[in-house]
Amino acid sequence: NAGIGGLMRTTGGSVAFAYNFDLPQSQKITLGLQGGFYSRNIFLDKLNTGSQWNDIRRTFDGTLPNNLNTLNPTVNLPMVDAGIMWQMLDTNGIQRAYVGVSGKQLNQPNDAFTDINNKIPISLVFIAGVQVFNNQQISVFPNIRHIQQGSIRQTNVGSAFRYYLNPENQRNFIAFNGWYSLQNAFIAGIELYHKDYFFNFSYDFSSTRPQNLG
Repeated sequence: NAGIGGLMRTTGGSVAFAYNFDLPQSQKITLGLQGGFYSRNIFLDKLNTGSQWNDIRRTFDGTLPNNLNTLNPTVNLPMVDAGIMWQMLDTNGIQRAYVGVSGKQLNQPNDAFTDINNKIPISLVFIAGVQVFNNQQISVFPNIRHIQQGSIRQTNVGSAFRYYLNPENQRNFIAFNGWYSLQNAFIAGIELYHKDYFFNFSYDFSSTRPQNLG
């Protein structure tokens, strides 16, 4: 739900498929494809417009029609996403380096509630990282993420600091992550990774002060 009083609601789901191609020298290529379908509804009766202004009483009258019957209250959004990633692993199958790129909304669905064609821009994500230190208990993993959607761009540069719960099994770890966004923000995060599940939380801190424009 979004908006005051649940003005807009989006429901749907997606299904993903991934396949790994094993390469020589402990390398791997992963291809992923995801398809989804979402329905976005706007509740027109919760909107007020100038058509509900009562000139006699000089006030808004919610009993008057808002004249939004030309809007389509429901928009259906099929989604297609895809990605590819290269990885280098050690002899135990633990990731040591990676490069990947993915595209979201590749089919550019139209999300307009009117007859206007408002295609969602394709979102491109580029990621890369390499392990530079590992003493079996702690590792340092610098990485970069670049996101671009239309004219909007964001580049995050930082590192993951992993603490392995069991040095003999580096598939289970806690990671403390920190990045700096070239768009003036600091990002901090924590990750709990298990071979069967993972948990990730991050928060953005603006590095610029609000300006008084008068």
